[in-house]
Amino acid sequence: MQQEGETCPWQDVRDELQTQSLFAMGQSRVVIVREADKFVLVAKPELEAYVGKPSSVAKLIIEVKSFPSNTKLYKAVSKQHSVVQCSIPSGSGRSTKPDMGRLKTFLCEYVAPRHSCKLQVVAADTLIELAGTSVGLLDTDIAKLAFIIVFGGRCRRWFANTSGAGKARRHGRLSMRQPKGMRGKR
Repeated sequence: MQQEGETCPWQDVRDELQTQSLFAMGQSRVVIVREADKFVLVAKPELEAYVGKPSSVAKLIIEVKSFPSNTKLYKAVSKQHSVVQCSIPSGSGRSTKPDMGRLKTFLCEYVAPRHSCKLQVVAADTLIELAGTSVGLLDTDIAKLAFIIVFGGRCRRWFANTSGAGKARRHGRLSMRQPKGMRGKR
């Protein structure tokens, strides 16, 4: 079950958390509140009480842009439950700039093997330059590259050819073509 945090009242979320599924066969339900920054502000007392005694029939996932670690709610959640930070690793200290070295390592050692391919650091650097630092876009672009390689394509020339870089940068994604010998073949 998914709710939108901008318009969702606590009562609706609470009802979903307390309702047991008829067809779940003993599995827990999952209630997701997306873009929940406003929801957390409005329902903070109720959420603090809920964290102390969560539902046994459902799991609550709240997606927020900011979750300050100095709040009572954060401290309660981090003691008993999981706080997962989904962002690009930043530099040391209070730096908000992405740590490009760690991002490239992540792409080469985790994302590329998921798509059964190898990615060199130079290629990862080019991908980041063309597609930006969105991990979702980078993952998709690596999947496209892996698909091209499976069907006999070569990416070496494509990376050496920078004439399409401006176009790709404008669109925020990589646009790749099938190799000439493979057009129309499946």
